[in-house]
Amino acid sequence: MAALAVFLDANALVPVSLADILLRTAEEGLLEPFWSAQVSDEAARAVKLSRPSADPVSIDRRFWQVSAAFPEAMVDTDGMDPSVYPSPHPSDQLVIAAAHRSLADVIVTRNLSHFPSCRPCVIAGFKP
Repeated sequence: MAALAVFLDANALVPVSLADILLRTAEEGLLEPFWSAQVSDEAARAVKLSRPSADPVSIDRRFWQVSAAFPEAMVDTDGMDPSVYPSPHPSDQLVIAAAHRSLADVIVTRNLSHFPSCRPCVIAGFKP
């Protein structure tokens, strides 16, 4: 059985519990995760904002370790024109474009309202 190719939105990487479940599932070969540098940076910023007392170096290390563990997950967004992918949130246009480039089957996000034009390809619109 082929692994489900999933593009992880930043908000799927922020909660440690959700990221852990997704990445452990990927380690088992059931998911093939993808994200972009912009998604990783956005997730790290969100963690730093939500946990101001946390060591920012530790947070950066967490995202570096995730990227090192899944080097094939990083989607190169250079030269992409995200404006061709409609979304009510311009920052999510790049998520859709990167998901398209990665050939992901689905986008995992907690913000379904940001991806109305992608349904039914968007899943996991939940709040852990």
